[in-house]
Amino acid sequence: MLLSNVLPVLFRFRVRFCATRYITTGHSGTMYSGHQQVMQLADMSSAPFTLRIATDIYGKKYNREFTFSEVPLVHDMINVVEGQYDAIGRSKRPPGYPDIPFQAQTFQMFDSLQEKWTDLYSSQQLVSGAQLYCFQPESIWHSDIQEGVPVSQRIKTWVSSGGRVLRMACDSGIPPSHSEKIRSTFAEADIGNKGFLIFNDMSQLLTRCEMQLTTATVEELFLEADTDGDGNISYEEWVAFCLDASNADLISGIYFRCKDMWSTRKGAASNQLQLVAARDAARLLEHENEAKWLKHRAIAQQNYEDARREAAIARQKASEAAEREHSTYSQLYG
Repeated sequence: MLLSNVLPVLFRFRVRFCATRYITTGHSGTMYSGHQQVMQLADMSSAPFTLRIATDIYGKKYNREFTFSEVPLVHDMINVVEGQYDAIGRSKRPPGYPDIPFQAQTFQMFDSLQEKWTDLYSSQQLVSGAQLYCFQPESIWHSDIQEGVPVSQRIKTWVSSGGRVLRMACDSGIPPSHSEKIRSTFAEADIGNKGFLIFNDMSQLLTRCEMQLTTATVEELFLEADTDGDGNISYEEWVAFCLDASNADLISGIYFRCKDMWSTRKGAASNQLQLVAARDAARLLEHENEAKWLKHRAIAQQNYEDARREAAIARQKASEAAEREHSTYSQLYG
């Protein structure tokens, strides 16, 4: 009877110990909670699925909490992570450093029971709340060592509705300031230059940027920004919304998606001008070739006419010579 009373207590102690274990990484002594490795007794099927994913960008560690509606497939997780951390990398790029598009190569997940990092091969290994580390292709511009991983930060996350975005390095100079991103994104969203944003403005902005929110709906985002509840987002409300730390990555993502669209439009316009110029040059060359052909044809036609006349004269002379020969023959022997 005594043993039956003790076992439940030991079991609860074991569950509590596993669920609250912490790990220390790196020389900085930064601590963050390991993911819970015990079976959940309550039904958590309706709860969002969260993953803490860390990485290194230009020598600094970042750790973001990503939210999914369900257990993500690995390629979906790559889509989210690359979009989020690429925006961070473009915002945090030190002056003089090259623009390196963020590319997720492999992942490792921390096993709090074994207290070690293990390779991630399948989404079946994932559990909600797990701590992962994302490795990029080897480069001198970042360190792929899981040391000094900070506490995860909860932010607005999104997935690219158009699929995985693979961009070319294009940024140079000093990265844009946060105030520049605030002004640019407001101007891009403000359809018709009204001086304020309505719900349709924000919805269309995210649609144009092919950004589908995973942590909130567009309605929730709009209500968060519309602090006075008048149905419009003034510029002051937009500034306050953008200055919220949980929205910083989202604003960076919108800004750089818009910048890439501007570059695409500019490139398309430049390509269109080049295409028009190429067509004009082709037409000019065609006209020049046609003029040359007509000139050669005219010369050939003239030569042909001259030859015909010379041949006719020669035939006439030959005919006259034949008649004279015949006449002379008749006179001699006729």
